[in-house]
Amino acid sequence: MKWLSMSLLFLPLLTFAEQTGFLVIKTDPEIADIFVDGEFKANSSKVIVEVPAGSHDIKVTQGNRTTVLKNIKISAGTTVIKELKLNAPVIVNDLADSKVFRDVLAENGSPCDFCPEMVWIPAGTFKMGSNTNKWNEDWDQKPAHDVNIRDLLAIGIYEITFEQYDYFANATGRQTPSDNNWGRYKHPVINVSWDDATAYAAWLSQVTGYQYRLPTEAEWEYVARAGTMTNFWWGNDLLGKANCYGNNNKTLPIGSFNANKFGLYDTVGNVWEWTCSEYDKRAYETNSSTAHLKCSQQSGSKVLRGGSWNSNKNGCRVTYRLNKDSTNKDNMTGFRVVRLAD
Repeated sequence: MKWLSMSLLFLPLLTFAEQTGFLVIKTDPEIADIFVDGEFKANSSKVIVEVPAGSHDIKVTQGNRTTVLKNIKISAGTTVIKELKLNAPVIVNDLADSKVFRDVLAENGSPCDFCPEMVWIPAGTFKMGSNTNKWNEDWDQKPAHDVNIRDLLAIGIYEITFEQYDYFANATGRQTPSDNNWGRYKHPVINVSWDDATAYAAWLSQVTGYQYRLPTEAEWEYVARAGTMTNFWWGNDLLGKANCYGNNNKTLPIGSFNANKFGLYDTVGNVWEWTCSEYDKRAYETNSSTAHLKCSQQSGSKVLRGGSWNSNKNGCRVTYRLNKDSTNKDNMTGFRVVRLAD
């Protein structure tokens, strides 16, 4: 790879075609498979690719680790250098290294203003569940056990709002749910069933061309914990930092409290969030079901996470598991979505 090092030194001397630029991709010190716009380019730690002026996507992979950069702008006659770390959060749209993005419409590539704001989450291993004996309801959260989230995924930084859900409902001829006179627009959608939430994710997949769904129970706890091991991402006491029981007695607009270390808002309180996992009360026990790791498209008893405006301290804890039938609709329940990597 000596030629590559020399090439990098003399990049200013390269002759650019009238409508092309150069994209320099580095994965130092690791060697990875490097793709540009879906086309394999090299198994290397550095590569230089001549590309047409415009927007381009990069993907680097090694084993089950993947990092993606999307919509990298290349102007004619310029060189853009991108250094990627495997399993790093994806930087989307290349806007001052912003990690928050919205997808575009599959039909014409225009901005999808009604799509949720998403953030990429790196793969990793975490301790799921709780071994505490403090709460009587903790029996289905034991034992705490290691879970490996193997795939990169994006998740909504907010719960889906009435504004976003109403757009979907009007576009598909569905009935818009009641807001209990608490407000629509930026309030989290409520009175939606698991079936409604799953239909919304399927529609979002169709209009963007990317795969959206509800998170699994394990994915939800992983992103809500954001690397912590306490009851809540900030510690073991509520401290008035979330919309839980006794604060407001109704939902609040999304983002009314601080985000966790992954940039997610309202993972504690406000509304319960549907997951795509079937509820198995003994799913954590040794040699038992792995339902909490899987995404099921079948109706039935489903897991909800995160607590609501009506939940006490116990119900708002990151490990608490609530189960409801997929047809249930109430004023304490909403959802957020995940988006899979390409």
